[in-house]
Amino acid sequence: MKVLFVGEGNHDIGPSGDEGAVRRGVHAGEGRPAGGVVTALACKVVPSIDRASSRALAWREVALITGDRKPGLDRKVKGAALLAKRTMKLDALVCVHDRDGERNAYRFADLTRGAAEVTALPVACGLAVESIEAWTLGACEALAEELGLDPASLRKHYDAARTETFLPNSGKSEKQPKAILERVTAEAHRDAGVALREAVAERTDVETLAKRCPEGFGAFREELRKKLGPPEQ
Repeated sequence: MKVLFVGEGNHDIGPSGDEGAVRRGVHAGEGRPAGGVVTALACKVVPSIDRASSRALAWREVALITGDRKPGLDRKVKGAALLAKRTMKLDALVCVHDRDGERNAYRFADLTRGAAEVTALPVACGLAVESIEAWTLGACEALAEELGLDPASLRKHYDAARTETFLPNSGKSEKQPKAILERVTAEAHRDAGVALREAVAERTDVETLAKRCPEGFGAFREELRKKLGPPEQ
């Protein structure tokens, strides 16, 4: 199954490899190789996804290619579906966005409303609560293993069971997910960039992560299984 992944940026869907491509219309709709946290986790949940043949776009790139600059994630989902089916000749669409606080809970409704209007191919949507970093921090065993640290050493930085409460715009750095991740990785003298996050995702036990992040990843896992998994017997 070849999939178009749509997310907010490199950590979600992998690096473009060419920042100028965005200004040029992302190679006329070819997208970038699918990577990042979302792609790695989705492939673990749905093994039939052909990662090598899948593509990815950032939300801003969808608007650039389709020319539809009007607000609304629902419009972008529908635009991405057209690109996936008609231009990229792919089989499915996966869309993920950060919630960034309860005030933005409407984002999931926008995503699902857009998906409901797509009939050409299956669409699975997810909302990271409150940010994509939760899906790395929540996998604390995989993170510790990748960093070569004792899992107990991570506990002094954060409680893995509370990762969905960390807010990017919190006034306290100990509650900012990106800052927490950077402190943890600094302990192992590693960069907290996309390469490390993707490596952690590939080590992640998705059942454990779903329990740690039930509102975000847990719901996304079920959406993937429902929309992209094999038919129930």
